[in-house]
Amino acid sequence: MDKAGGCASIRMGRDGAPRFFDEAEIRARLSMRDLIESMERALVDFSAGRVEQPVRSVLGYGLDRSFFGLMPAYAPSLPALGAKLVTVCPGNAALGLDTHQAVIVMLDPATGMVKAVLDGRYITQLRTAAVSAGVGPAVGSLRRKGAGNSRFGSPGSQPSCCVTSGAGISGSAGLESDCGAFAAIRRGYWRTCDGKCRSSRARG
Repeated sequence: MDKAGGCASIRMGRDGAPRFFDEAEIRARLSMRDLIESMERALVDFSAGRVEQPVRSVLGYGLDRSFFGLMPAYAPSLPALGAKLVTVCPGNAALGLDTHQAVIVMLDPATGMVKAVLDGRYITQLRTAAVSAGVGPAVGSLRRKGAGNSRFGSPGSQPSCCVTSGAGISGSAGLESDCGAFAAIRRGYWRTCDGKCRSSRARG
């Protein structure tokens, strides 16, 4: 898996078996700045009809009203074929686990063979925040108006502090995406799941 994108950039194991990328490896390889730009391109392609992505299928199950969702997509330009399988299990909170779990399966568009399986929890967390930073009405327009010496704007035209409206991991991911969009941000604030406000000094 590399920054080029697409199934062609995912190398299978030496024995021809599909590669598995756990969350630690994804964290090491996935940059928020690269993800913001990738999401911008992906949404443009989707709006232009260059991506085949049916409405996700959702199955409700269990006594705790859990959900299982399936989201397949095909992008001929990369080329890339894959699907995300995601579950939302409210009971996980009591077990100390994230309520949202996900796995992403990438397939060879020509043969249909599985090329890679990726832990999708962290990808989902960052992808949601990256969309907001890239094309969201507030952050996206601010970033575009502030564009100057670099693709993410000149430091003099950017905010130095941000407050996100999300809670828990959504809030912290939102802060990370805003820092990826604006190099000048040095401190951010978000609300935790118990209603408390937390602050964090931005990296870099």
